[in-house]
Amino acid sequence: MNINFTVKNRPKLKAFAEKVRSLDFGPREFSHHFKKKEGSILSIAHREIIPLSKVDTIKHAADKMTVNRVRRLYILGAKKNLEGMVSATDIVNFLGGGDLNKIVKNKHDGVLEIAANEPIRQIMTENPITISGTESMHDALIKMHSDNVGSLPIVEKGKVVGVVTERDFVPLLGKYYSDKKVADYMTRNVITGSAGMAIGDIAKVMIRNGFRRLPIIQDGELTGVVSTIDIVNAFSRNPTSALLETKASEIMNRPFAISEGISAEEAADIMAKNSVGGLMVVSRGKLIGVFTERDLLRAAIS
Repeated sequence: MNINFTVKNRPKLKAFAEKVRSLDFGPREFSHHFKKKEGSILSIAHREIIPLSKVDTIKHAADKMTVNRVRRLYILGAKKNLEGMVSATDIVNFLGGGDLNKIVKNKHDGVLEIAANEPIRQIMTENPITISGTESMHDALIKMHSDNVGSLPIVEKGKVVGVVTERDFVPLLGKYYSDKKVADYMTRNVITGSAGMAIGDIAKVMIRNGFRRLPIIQDGELTGVVSTIDIVNAFSRNPTSALLETKASEIMNRPFAISEGISAEEAADIMAKNSVGGLMVVSRGKLIGVFTERDLLRAAIS
């Protein structure tokens, strides 16, 4: 589950900037990713871009996300210039979560299997926020927070040369917050779903509330979690209207559970080792919160 927040306290932002600068020029044990230019955003960026054309179909985009296990794809022009971005959240919105579902309802009379062949340009975000390859990790983090985005395409001379995401910072920032507890930054009063909840209803809850994960509770116990990428994967396998009636129990994954007493550093280590962006916080078998990548970065500026 994501928490949207805006940095309003400039002194805190300045302090955060100083902390992150220590990452930019610190010793190499901070991360094995520092191979090219320590401090440059290219040090931790993903250099392989999985491209789409804006005439590729929405279904094709879902297939690429599923095969490559990513939740964002970039739409490139003939000269590798960036034309747009599409995320798993955009596809969930299209499937029934929000306004993009009008394409299915109004243009194709609710027939998803036909609407799935619409070009990706119908749902992509044009002119996504970018960063240059000469900027530092500090610059990238500040931009992510000020613009409230989870990833930044890296553009040099008009071409996309890489991408950096919140997750890339998790193993770096975690090292600095052994004194901060998950309990102080996790999301409380978590919205949950049931194992029998339909995908169509889950999509609506996600888009309405602006998060990517829905914990699943059965008989008072945490039994699973459904993410936007789980829904995209299901759509890739079954691009029909029947998909929206599929139950959460058929697509949910095992949750990674932690206690509220562990440090942000320990939580970051669990995220990094298991390649997950969200952890379920449990006490005596009951869900009491969610701690995400965004929460870890929020801990850095507090």
